[in-house]
Amino acid sequence: MSKLKAEVIKYSKKLNITNLSALRSGNISVRANEKGV
Repeated sequence: MSKLKAEVIKYSKKLNITNLSALRSGNISVRANEKGV
């Protein structure tokens, strides 16, 4: 899960640099399968 967290942080920083920031609303979502669910 830490790899996923790192990817979210990387992506959010990229959005912030390009002024397409989801950080302003404070909401970035990730959908992933965990334990087959």
